[in-house]
Amino acid sequence: MTKQDLKKRWENYWYYYKVHTIVFGFVILVMAIMISQCAKKVEPDCKVVLFTHKNVPSEVVAAMEQELEKFAGDYNGDGKITVEVVDCSYNPNNPNKNIMIAQLSKLQGELGLSESILFITDIQGFKYLDEQGLFETKDLFPDLDGKGFNLKNTPFDEAVNKAVPGFFTEDYYILKRTADRANEEKIRQSEEMLIKLVNAYSQ
Repeated sequence: MTKQDLKKRWENYWYYYKVHTIVFGFVILVMAIMISQCAKKVEPDCKVVLFTHKNVPSEVVAAMEQELEKFAGDYNGDGKITVEVVDCSYNPNNPNKNIMIAQLSKLQGELGLSESILFITDIQGFKYLDEQGLFETKDLFPDLDGKGFNLKNTPFDEAVNKAVPGFFTEDYYILKRTADRANEEKIRQSEEMLIKLVNAYSQ
């Protein structure tokens, strides 16, 4: 086959399959980016769901994560302690209801996975989830009839206020969900972190 024949074949191919080739190349590129991001993603040692009836700034979420990491352990053995706060909060007065739907969908996803054992909620968030029978009663907890520990006026609250002064004006709580015992290791790790936090803040 001559160079002229190859050139003609390439020109014909490009004419008829140009769009297909570009689309295929784009798909490959997107897949490569997604695989790269998954490979680089840090698997947290512990996940905590945040559910309040107000929008929460990213600075507050970051401050919560840093404070919670003081009480967690290197459960995944990667040499680092990482806590991820999964923010499912929303403002019910926001006229954009799509945000509320998206956040509630995220919340339902976390409830379905049963990987997040600990929750941080305001009183409205607590009532919403407690109606579903989500939370355990524990002797460790002095608030909400034994279902929660009030984080207001604790070092946790100080960390939040340092990020965004006066963000939480009302009480908010850390709670433990009733979880599938099949997830025994996650439950043990979360309880260990919770006991350390409550003991430290109760002194």
